[in-house]
Amino acid sequence: MNKKLKAFFVIPFIVFGLIAHAQTPPQKMKMGKVSSEMVALTTYEKDTSAVAFVIGDFGNLAFEAGQSFFRTALTRHVRIKILKQEGLEYADVLLKYYEENGSKESISSIKGYVYNMVDGQVVKEKLDNDNIFKEEISENMKAKKISFANVKVGSVIEYSYVKRSDFLYSPDDWVAQRKIPTLVSSFSFAVPEYLEYNVKNSRYYVLTETKGSSTTQTFKFVDYNDPFSQTVRIRNWRQENIPAFKEEPFMTSPHDYLARLEMELSSVNNGMKQYTSSWESVLTNLRRSGSCGELTKKTSFMKDELNAIASKTEDKLERAKLVYDFIQKRMTWNEGLGCYAGEGGTRRAYMQRKGNVAEINLMLVAALKEVGVSAFPLMGNVRSGGKVVQYNPALTQLGYIIAYVVDGEKKYFLDATSKKHPFDVLPKRALNYQGVIMSDNERVNGTFVSIDPKVKDEVSEILELNIESDLSIKGSYRATHVGYDAIKWRSKYHSFDEEDEYLAEIEDAKTGLLINEYSVEGEKDVDVKPVEKFDFEWENGIEKAGDALVINPLQLLNIEENPFKLEKRNYPVEFPYPLKTRFMVQINLPEGFSVKELPKSTAMSLVDKKSGNLRYLVSQSGNMITILIDFKVNRLVFGPDEYSSLKRFFDEAYSLQNSPIVLVQNQ
Repeated sequence: MNKKLKAFFVIPFIVFGLIAHAQTPPQKMKMGKVSSEMVALTTYEKDTSAVAFVIGDFGNLAFEAGQSFFRTALTRHVRIKILKQEGLEYADVLLKYYEENGSKESISSIKGYVYNMVDGQVVKEKLDNDNIFKEEISENMKAKKISFANVKVGSVIEYSYVKRSDFLYSPDDWVAQRKIPTLVSSFSFAVPEYLEYNVKNSRYYVLTETKGSSTTQTFKFVDYNDPFSQTVRIRNWRQENIPAFKEEPFMTSPHDYLARLEMELSSVNNGMKQYTSSWESVLTNLRRSGSCGELTKKTSFMKDELNAIASKTEDKLERAKLVYDFIQKRMTWNEGLGCYAGEGGTRRAYMQRKGNVAEINLMLVAALKEVGVSAFPLMGNVRSGGKVVQYNPALTQLGYIIAYVVDGEKKYFLDATSKKHPFDVLPKRALNYQGVIMSDNERVNGTFVSIDPKVKDEVSEILELNIESDLSIKGSYRATHVGYDAIKWRSKYHSFDEEDEYLAEIEDAKTGLLINEYSVEGEKDVDVKPVEKFDFEWENGIEKAGDALVINPLQLLNIEENPFKLEKRNYPVEFPYPLKTRFMVQINLPEGFSVKELPKSTAMSLVDKKSGNLRYLVSQSGNMITILIDFKVNRLVFGPDEYSSLKRFFDEAYSLQNSPIVLVQNQ
């Protein structure tokens, strides 16, 4: 065979082989050593849409001797390939650590390199200390930020660090999955015999555990003279070709569905009692903390205001409403989460009129108790932070606090961090299935309570259209916003500096709409349903199609875009609250016109009638056409196996907005 022809066939196979080799999951990685094939790589074959991918993420969580007991030490080495412009965000790395009540974490031994291909050669640049910054996220949460320089499309970056922690009860989760693909995630966990940990694997993407081993290690605590030996058990996990995590609409917390390992200390076997064996012990520790439970006894700084409230009424529920209104209006949430108040506690927050969720809602509980209302802190988490699960008692599951009020047989949930939510209506972020009570009463302390939404996302819209003989259209509109829809509507309405700006946005969204005589009630008072009304003209609302006239009135209603576009769903759909929408349209036809074609009425259920239903009724009486739409979703959670039914239900509902009515002029 001709040599040139032979080369023509051979070279592509060589190139293909190099590309394939570069995308083979590495068994191990050495800092500062990256292949030229990896630097030259331009795409990730298993997911060509990937903006970057993790070449390798290797971690080892072990234990060191601390001051008087063990501390954890995580050594981690990460290598990432940048493929597209959007992947440049991975050149900034945030490494968080925590400090609280004398216990702390630290990030040290940071190393890093950037690799670029220049004139066919790999050029390596070392991470400069000037590109490592310390940031303060909150009073207790700090971070080291790495900003790699000279990173471009095609670069490979790598970094390593050591994170030490005094918080033994629950080390950081090993999160193996990201928004970009991962070639390999490898994790080892080396535990001395004094300690026992439960390790929980991901439910939706299980990481493979490989063969373990054991060794002997000597430790010496600073406060003790004698060293001692421990048998150390080593467990290992390795997972290759982990796909990018794709967030889907209506997910409570993406973190709950990532491929990850969760570690929780179950006992200490050196004569000490179990470390965290129950929710009762977790809540007891919080209750005794001067930065948490003890603050529910602090009210002297607001004594005069609370005495004034108590003097207004003997009714406990009315007192609860007055206290909620008082704290809600006085305090502004700084968006800080967690179970602990900062320095100065609730007193300082009260004086500054600003605080984190713990400061505001522990203050609320204290104030409620002071006026004789039965109230408890209900410890939980925000929806985006992950669900609180009963079978794994851990302080790290808790990151949010609301007030739980008991008045006879009735129960109320209060969160004063939001100024937009009425009494007993929680912000969406707090609707996270369940919380756990913190109480001095040992029978109640550690008890779980279901957190269910008390109201729906509900709207009712009435549209009346009058078609004139010259085919111009005038009409009126009325909308009543209820529950969570009222909260969303108020947020949008008040986001505009002027009412005219709000109306201009409505007109821009509806072609040909001209609004006149707008009025609104209940736009400020969170306890009143907002009702907005306006008259309007609709230019070009009727289109000619030969001898026929076509009108599509549902285009004037506030029907949002269908959120369910994926053909297949990997994770559950989790609505925060039930949905209820009611549209009524009345069209008055002029004399001399008749209906040629009306949309067909239809009805359907979502999985079953209890889960939700859709009713679409179209009728004509003389010169009046009436359209009625009732749309309800009552159930909050649908499994991936029910997604096709859910999607079909929403597809049918959203398709109704393209249901024209055809008219003709009588001869």
